[in-house]
Amino acid sequence: FLKNDGTVWACGNNDYGQLGLGDYSVRYSPVQITGITDAIAISAGTSSSLILKSDGTVLSFGNNHG
Repeated sequence: FLKNDGTVWACGNNDYGQLGLGDYSVRYSPVQITGITDAIAISAGTSSSLILKSDGTVLSFGNNHG
C-alpha cells in the first residue's frame, strides 16, 4: 500500500522477500517498510515488488521474475 505521505506498507506472502521487510515471514496485517518516505508509485507481482521513489530511483524486492 502506498500512503499519501510517501510511506509504503506491505502484507501477505513473503516467500521470496517480496514485501521488502528483510525477511521471509508472512504478514497478515500491513507493516511499514522502514526507510521509505518518498515513494510515488508501487507495483507488486506474485513474487516481487517495485517501488519508484520521488528522485527517480527504483527499489526491487523478491525474486524479480514476476
